[in-house]
Amino acid sequence: GKAVAKGINGKLNAEESKSVHLFNGYLCKGWDEGLYSNYKRAALICEMSELVAMLEEEKSDDHIREALFSWGNKTTLEDAKGKKYNGKYNCDHILARDLFKERSYKTEFCNGIGNLVLLSDSDNKSAQNKKPKKKAEDYYKEQNIFVEPRKIAEIIAEKAEIIAEKGWDAAQIAARQNERTAKIWEFLRLDETGVKPDRIEARDVAPENVDGRTE
Repeated sequence: GKAVAKGINGKLNAEESKSVHLFNGYLCKGWDEGLYSNYKRAALICEMSELVAMLEEEKSDDHIREALFSWGNKTTLEDAKGKKYNGKYNCDHILARDLFKERSYKTEFCNGIGNLVLLSDSDNKSAQNKKPKKKAEDYYKEQNIFVEPRKIAEIIAEKAEIIAEKGWDAAQIAARQNERTAKIWEFLRLDETGVKPDRIEARDVAPENVDGRTE
């Protein structure tokens, strides 16, 4: 992990601040043309976030290597259903794009790190546009390939009584985005460049209340 961080940091040094700011944009604000035309970049950001989570949870090197460097290849790890999984991993939108539009949230944040998580390809296809609370219960809670989905399931469960219907709101998206961006920034040693990651507020994600809604 440190070698990867050092290599990326070498390409994103203070003399190439434009590259740092560009990378910052991918972490924080999504992409102008959406996730689907920038899939490799989205995968990179999700993988880095998951790598940080695995390191924090002190997963073994073999587990990390198997989970992150078998993208698109066969793996001996179990999927969220406890079965051996021989497929790909994918990026899941915790709050689906259609729900972003339904709530009038700014869709540029739909593809930011605050709203993305890695899942096995089969679980991602099954989850699709289901509400976050349903995803947490059915696909995130028992996740044993990755750490991040399980952490999100725990967060949603803690707030279940308050946001039982919504399951994942603007405040949570902003909070997770800021926390994970800071961790990735630290992991990649980008703090040495003197450039700080962009932070977002819940109001940046939330609707502009043109129709009277407050959430």
